[in-house]
Amino acid sequence: MENLAAKSNGTVLPYFMTSPVRLRYAQGKEMVIHRDGTLRKMRQLSRVTTSAQASESLDASIHMAKTILDQGHLAPFAPVHSPRHWNYDHALQLYPPPDVICLGDHTAPAFETCYSHVKMFNPGCFGRDGSFVLFRPNMGTIEMSVAP
Repeated sequence: MENLAAKSNGTVLPYFMTSPVRLRYAQGKEMVIHRDGTLRKMRQLSRVTTSAQASESLDASIHMAKTILDQGHLAPFAPVHSPRHWNYDHALQLYPPPDVICLGDHTAPAFETCYSHVKMFNPGCFGRDGSFVLFRPNMGTIEMSVAP
């Protein structure tokens, strides 16, 4: 941290945030950023076996997004499958629902969906396929991109 502050001449200090983090932007809009391997956990607990085709993986990602929003929780699993510290479980709850949710799930492909008036996207794994997302809060647009 001191090394970063020295390089920026003390003008800009980095902020390190936890996962999840709830940010407010514009006029009363909220964004939740959560980094976890949720799709991998859902596939492990699923009774239906699927192949790893791209279209089925995208369908599973959209199903994951709907499950998270319907449950109103970022860890929609039984406590035995996703242990959590109960004193901080409120941080994983999505009530009231935010306007935008960014899932930093490296096991899921890049996707964007809107469900129950909540935009949800996953940038994908930049290290694997070079995918990233450009989110413009002033316009509320999400652009899926791939590095050349």
